Amino acid sequence: MTLPYPRTKNDLYAAFVERGLELLVPGGMLGAITSRTGFFLTSFRKWREEILLKEAQLTTFADLGYGVLDTAMVETAAYCLLKLPAPPSGIEPAKGTDPRENG
Repeated sequence: MTLPYPRTKNDLYAAFVERGLELLVPGGMLGAITSRTGFFLTSFRKWREEILLKEAQLTTFADLGYGVLDTAMVETAAYCLLKLPAPPSGIEPAKGTDPRENG
């Protein structure tokens, strides 16, 4: 059986972020307040590399800590993502020419 969101099977919020980005047109924005774990744990590496770095650009990030989600004992982060246009299929941009690269 193939999972609908194999890159984000680690956590439900990561799957919601992935789905939210799928629904956006390029240039659309997604804002979320979620657990901060996806930005730091090694188990979320695929989510960071394949979704946050290739499909979106992080425009805003605030590490909010505890006490944000009522009684939930979880450290949270608030962030906004800008959906990037997909690169032409089968063509990788030359190093340093992709506007999605930071730097």
